[in-house]
Amino acid sequence: MSYHSISSGDKCLELFGKVERSKDYMINLACSLIKIPTINPPGLNYEEFVENAQTRLEELGLKTQVIKVPCDFPDRYILLGRTEKGKSLIHFHCHYDVVPSGDEWGFDPFTPIIRDGKIFGRGSSDMKGGIASVFLALKVLLELGIEENVSISLTPDEETGGQTGAKYLVENRLVKTEMAVMPEPSGIYNIWNSSKAALWLKVAVCGRQSHSALQSNILNAFEGMLKVALEFMNVKEEINKRDLGSIRGPEAILINLGGICSSGSAVNVVPGNATFTVDIRSMTEEGIEAVELEIQNRIRKLKEKDPKLKVYIKKLLKAHAFTVREEHPLCKLLEHCIKETMGMKPKFTTCPGFLDARFFNKAGIPCIAYGPGLLEASHSSNEFVIIEHLVTAAKVYALMVTHLANSKCRKKHVLHQIS
Repeated sequence: MSYHSISSGDKCLELFGKVERSKDYMINLACSLIKIPTINPPGLNYEEFVENAQTRLEELGLKTQVIKVPCDFPDRYILLGRTEKGKSLIHFHCHYDVVPSGDEWGFDPFTPIIRDGKIFGRGSSDMKGGIASVFLALKVLLELGIEENVSISLTPDEETGGQTGAKYLVENRLVKTEMAVMPEPSGIYNIWNSSKAALWLKVAVCGRQSHSALQSNILNAFEGMLKVALEFMNVKEEINKRDLGSIRGPEAILINLGGICSSGSAVNVVPGNATFTVDIRSMTEEGIEAVELEIQNRIRKLKEKDPKLKVYIKKLLKAHAFTVREEHPLCKLLEHCIKETMGMKPKFTTCPGFLDARFFNKAGIPCIAYGPGLLEASHSSNEFVIIEHLVTAAKVYALMVTHLANSKCRKKHVLHQIS
């Protein structure tokens, strides 16, 4: 059965008009959040951010709770907000950490600039702009008296795997909801209903530190690292020649070497150790397992060829892939709301990175990503988000809740209608 519009045209116009009139609130909020440098790693200024966001949610009328995550790192905090007690119909899951800024910016990355219809600053696209869109949607809904049970979470450490953020949140059952959406930088024309699997490795090669003037009994860890890195470079070519079922195309498996790399301590010292990281992405777990096996075989053969070579591989992160089918009621609802807002159907695409959504889906909570940022702007120098896209995303989020709030759109009725 097709999905017919639930809300009246007048109601949509009222909702959208209120979002437009309130966009200054959203812009100011986004800038305020960007100014707090929640850099991860290592995880800076988390408490300041959570205190700021908690105040904002309470000003909107939401009930809040701050949870301190037990871990060996500096303090990690999860912020929860909800309009009512009990299980929510929809949950907005956000992460508030940002990647380090680097040194190629034309301005201070944590002093946001508004120019040419964009907000520039670290985290503007991924994903503090998206957070501001969600807050605006909640503000408008509550002002219009639409108080259906909605919840929101803001967690740390997504950029480094989410172990002390979304994983802790979901595994400890701190969120009870029918469905979830993440305002990740998918772009307003795309829905990320799936994401790739990922594997992060740290490779260490041990040698023998000595004076560089010596010629005998030398064991240069850096030279050993080059041999190992070459084997990793050959893995991708070998793997992509194989028939791995659903894995196809030149970007089916991606391997990035040397995101972090170090060796030696001085020009005149033979390095005694050398390390580099490996970031592997695949459309499926099958691809990750194939890469792992190929790496093990190649390193084993390399050691047999050079018994003095000492190589140690540490697994830093393993993220599973997920897919929420396009026919799922959550996907159909979001698709309909985007079409109703923008006049065009969005595309369903796969996020090339990994998402916190995987923890929700593993726990049986359908979760997909849709947000105003652009992936190509995220993590980049001079990161930005387009203001009109922030507004559009806020409209879509608000419209989703409006549909769910309608008595005809509760699960026992509408999920049959839109599936």
